[in-house]
Amino acid sequence: MVWRAGLGTISPGISQDWSFSWGGADMGPQLIQAEPINSSGMLVTTQIGESRDAVGQLTYWARVHNQGASPVQFQWRGGGF
Repeated sequence: MVWRAGLGTISPGISQDWSFSWGGADMGPQLIQAEPINSSGMLVTTQIGESRDAVGQLTYWARVHNQGASPVQFQWRGGGF
């Protein structure tokens, strides 16, 4: 399963945390990566993880960092194993 989600813009030198949920369902291990939309972007996905709340629902997390010198528009993409 390949998916794309969210649209954002990130300034140079900034990190952002994002979360993803499929209704709290367990989607298995997920590869999550920030994909630059404009060609000059340099983004690094520095952390991924998941958490479970008190009622058992899962949320997936990812942090993106803009290592470039310009703001970058991006979307998230990923997929399961």
